[in-house]
Amino acid sequence: MANIGIILTASIKNNLRAKSLVIGFTAISLFIAAGLVIFFSVVFINPLIQTESPDKAELEMYLGLITYTACIIGLGVNLNVFSFQSMAKEKSRGNMESLLAAPLKVKDIWAAKSLAVFIPGSAIGILFGLIALFSLNMIYFMQKTGFIITAWMAVSCFIAAPLMYLCLTF
Repeated sequence: MANIGIILTASIKNNLRAKSLVIGFTAISLFIAAGLVIFFSVVFINPLIQTESPDKAELEMYLGLITYTACIIGLGVNLNVFSFQSMAKEKSRGNMESLLAAPLKVKDIWAAKSLAVFIPGSAIGILFGLIALFSLNMIYFMQKTGFIITAWMAVSCFIAAPLMYLCLTF
């Protein structure tokens, strides 16, 4: 278990070494998430907000779905990019054979490699969710209904989605 930290740090550095790839796919996922947030807010939230008395439960539902979607996009795109890039590099360089020949447990290597893929993707996904939540609250809700966040919205976006992707990474 003590070797996980060393392998994890080395794997994260290895994953982030190709800066153009990381920046490119993070920008692509940001554009996709921003496009979906804008589309869904124009289609669903804008008509509701312009009524005389907007239904707060419906607004909460749409805000929760949009925030969850932004978080999932950030997690999913980056998780797939980091895992594919990492495994392809490891195989071509022969690093995996070296790690397996070292006096390390296979479970430690597996856990460290999985966490090295999960941690950056999780940070980006949660950041996208927070950006969507705060920007939509500032644009639409602060004037009419005040800042909207519910417990279910926070749990689904910032706890359940990363946990789901953690299970997928392992």
